[in-house]
Amino acid sequence: MGDVLEVDLKKYINQGTKVVANIPYYITSPIINKIIENKDLIDEAYIMVQKEVGERICAKSGKERGILTLAVEYYGEAEYLFTIPREFFILYLMLILLLFQ
Repeated sequence: MGDVLEVDLKKYINQGTKVVANIPYYITSPIINKIIENKDLIDEAYIMVQKEVGERICAKSGKERGILTLAVEYYGEAEYLFTIPREFFILYLMLILLLFQ
């Protein structure tokens, strides 16, 4: 399929699609904008984002609100569901040794 930001989603998804994704911090806004652009096909999107980003998207008032907050509000609604504890995101490094004879 390829890079979600480059692919024409209309070729791959049907009306009523539900999106479930863990979005990397550095492309959160472009991916959410892509979801909004395809809102005619996407019924719901359950996305996991960095806590601070989620707080901004769901902000009701104040300086935390931004353009992404306004876009989400205009085209739909955002709802905070739950926080996943930090300990679930500990990275384990693994060293693999390959021997060739």
